[in-house]
Amino acid sequence: MLIAYDCNQSRLNLTSISLVTTPSCLDESRNVTVTKERVTITQTTLFRTVKYRRCLITAHNSAFRCGKVIDTAHQNSIFSDIVQVSEEECNDIIHKGRYRYSLGGNTVDITINHQFTMTAFVSRGYIRQGSCEPGTPFTRDGVFYDRPVVNTELHIRYSEGEGLVDLEENVVRIEGKSCNFQSGKCFDADLGYVFWEIPKPDCSGEDPKSLIYEGNAELVLEGNGNRYIQVTHSGYDFQILIRNETLYLCGILTWHTEHPRLYVTFLNKDQPSLNLRYPVKSQEVSMLNYINSKIVYSFRHVRESVINLFNTFKQDRCKTHNRITENLMTLATTSPKEFAYAYGGPGYTATTRGEVVYLAQCNPVLVSPDLSRVDCYSEMPVKIGNRSMFMAPRSRILIPVGTKLECLPDMMPKYNIDGKWYHTTTHGLMQSPSPRTISPESVDYEFEPLTGISEGGLYSSEIIVRNTRRQ
Repeated sequence: MLIAYDCNQSRLNLTSISLVTTPSCLDESRNVTVTKERVTITQTTLFRTVKYRRCLITAHNSAFRCGKVIDTAHQNSIFSDIVQVSEEECNDIIHKGRYRYSLGGNTVDITINHQFTMTAFVSRGYIRQGSCEPGTPFTRDGVFYDRPVVNTELHIRYSEGEGLVDLEENVVRIEGKSCNFQSGKCFDADLGYVFWEIPKPDCSGEDPKSLIYEGNAELVLEGNGNRYIQVTHSGYDFQILIRNETLYLCGILTWHTEHPRLYVTFLNKDQPSLNLRYPVKSQEVSMLNYINSKIVYSFRHVRESVINLFNTFKQDRCKTHNRITENLMTLATTSPKEFAYAYGGPGYTATTRGEVVYLAQCNPVLVSPDLSRVDCYSEMPVKIGNRSMFMAPRSRILIPVGTKLECLPDMMPKYNIDGKWYHTTTHGLMQSPSPRTISPESVDYEFEPLTGISEGGLYSSEIIVRNTRRQ
């Protein structure tokens, strides 16, 4: 038994369809605005450098007693001291090349030409023309030195350089030694007296900032309100989401970002730069921020590409659908029955009235092949009850009269029934080889690769290299 459709019944399901209008293919791309901005990107400072000066003066002494008749050696006559040096004296040693040493009433002016200077003199008492004159008596380590004459050999060492300040630990590291940063000075047996300037508070406030990037960037504003800063030049390749939390940096409104301790400040013509004195150092590189920024940037790029891919397919599908609809409209005016099949499939018929076409869905009925017909027809001869009818090709609608064809063995009328192809014979339906199916055209889309992500990032390549070498 086969299923055909009878359109001669009184109750049919009618639908009216416009022949002049099609849906609009709106571009549903995200509402994204990109503007050029000048920005400063900073992070909370963890380390900074300070210039230091250090001076170490050691006095190597030998003392004897200046007697009225005979000079004799004192007990513990050889001893050494580290001479206390003030910051002003250390500055004079380094920048003016001079030092005044005073002991026991004697004063000696020393000229310093090198970072290590050695000089000898009598520091207490006098020796004139082979005769001695004692200096002021003194006591050292429980030993009383009476009528002393002291010969002193002075060793002066100095240097200057940069120390690394750990702001979280409040220590400054100088030549492998650690000192309290806020004191501004310290003493070490190997370094001597060390001095440095404590930086005066600047526009970075109580929570100092290190400069990561200052320059041109793209401000990306999405329709959902999200704002991003994107930099893809000069060795930088990153994108940062701006949060709605703010603070003030150098008196300018500054925004928190999605990354901890990372901030964005928008500059203008009146404030072209924050003039931050402390660029980010290799010790301050946050690998968490560095790696997270790459992962998040990559994820957003993939997400953006997938959305663009979806919108491309959706736009192409809409335009293709409209082209098909326009063809169907033309078909409806020239052949309403072919339009009915193209639009609704088997069991539909149509008629045009003005600028609309009325589509009718016919009722399904059971039929059987009519084996009494020996001629060839474009339609399949069938029987419904005792009546002989013809089942129209494709639409499967029953019609009373068929279209007779010349019977050619190589070109028999074929019909698709349950996915298989058949032709009629006097013995019934016989299966035939399947004809060729027309294939659709493919849609082209090119994925945009994310270039530069392996080399560029939140920090410059030089900073990353220095950080790697330090570890």
